[in-house]
Amino acid sequence: MSRPLATRAAAPAVAAALMLSATSAHALDAWRDRKGLFYGGGVGFGVGKTDVETAENEVAINGRLRLGGGVNDMLTLDAELGLGNQIDVDTTLVTGMLGANVFVVDGMYLRAMGGMAHIGPKHGESTTGLGFGAGLGYEFFANSDLAVGVGADVQHHAFDNYGFNAFNFGVTFTMY
Repeated sequence: MSRPLATRAAAPAVAAALMLSATSAHALDAWRDRKGLFYGGGVGFGVGKTDVETAENEVAINGRLRLGGGVNDMLTLDAELGLGNQIDVDTTLVTGMLGANVFVVDGMYLRAMGGMAHIGPKHGESTTGLGFGAGLGYEFFANSDLAVGVGADVQHHAFDNYGFNAFNFGVTFTMY
């Protein structure tokens, strides 16, 4: 008994589709590393305050862009450009930091960073200074290339006449 042409053509197509989907599933289950070039960004919020006597804590929204490379399975180095805007007081903080993430257990990491910061009220004086920070977070792979993470950090920025301290929380997206 002869099968119709459509049935004979469909069988190889179904087999090819199954093999291609199995390859994709294997890629999702395969070991992922953080070696090589990566880029990404993040969004979040934070609380910041200058160290002058009349200052109050102010809530800010922030965004970050990162470009870097993985040295080995446990260490990534990056350059980060950050922008924070305090909501109630027209103040913007721009940071340029060099950072390192050390992955200690699975996707959990410790972060250290240092660099420059520029703070500027939209109306009035602005100043540039040095900044440094430390943080921790957790990152997991959503697929074979995209890692999604959550993290928090504390930053201190030293300007001519005052310091600025911030606690930030955010979500990151990184393409490895």
